Amino acid sequence: MYFTAFNKLADYIVTYDKVYDTSNWWWSSGAMFLWLILVVLIIAGMWQVFVKAGRPGWAVLVPVYNTLQLIWLNKKPWWWVLLLLIPLVNIVVIIMLYSMTAKAFGKGLGTTLLLIFIPIIGWPYLGFGDAKYRLAKTRGSSTR
Repeated sequence: MYFTAFNKLADYIVTYDKVYDTSNWWWSSGAMFLWLILVVLIIAGMWQVFVKAGRPGWAVLVPVYNTLQLIWLNKKPWWWVLLLLIPLVNIVVIIMLYSMTAKAFGKGLGTTLLLIFIPIIGWPYLGFGDAKYRLAKTRGSSTR
């Protein structure tokens, strides 16, 4: 009985592989190319946001430093990075950072939702759009 069930499963797998040709590398390379385009668009948008705010654009490419720059862009202290290490609190903090970033560029809830749920549109919109950074640098600020 078990042998028969195993044979049926093996026949199904072989038939599935022949019918759908799961070894086609075009699909995987196409998906990888699409993913690469999406990542480049997000990085370019974030780069422009940082440059508009007077921050170094290359900081987007450095994993923890880019978050620190985003925190400083919103005039918050460095220890906010530590809040990102706490489970569930990190989700709230990143939503707050995205909201403050949108407000720093004179945008509202719609842009915040784009940054959270559709960053492929949100970051280029903020970076390449007509938004201007509105938080002036203050002398003696504790942030860099």
